[in-house]
Amino acid sequence: MIAEIKITEFNLFEQYGETEETLPELEQIQNCLERLTNPYSRLYTLTLRIAEYYPIAPSAILELLDETIEQAEISVDVVEASLSETKKN
Repeated sequence: MIAEIKITEFNLFEQYGETEETLPELEQIQNCLERLTNPYSRLYTLTLRIAEYYPIAPSAILELLDETIEQAEISVDVVEASLSETKKN
């Protein structure tokens, strides 16, 4: 998904440049990127923590992992809708 965001940003910038009309769209694309970067970073960190406790991770960390996955799934849905709207514009 992050790759798709970056491709969309690149295509928009290459076709139209950074103009008054494209600035809101480019900003929206940047917001999408940030919205996905945070849960991915958190997932990475939690995965490292779980590896430290291998073979049995504490339930609190597993609960955090579950919450993070749920948040990431919601973020992906929101970003997909936002990116689709940006492409239409």
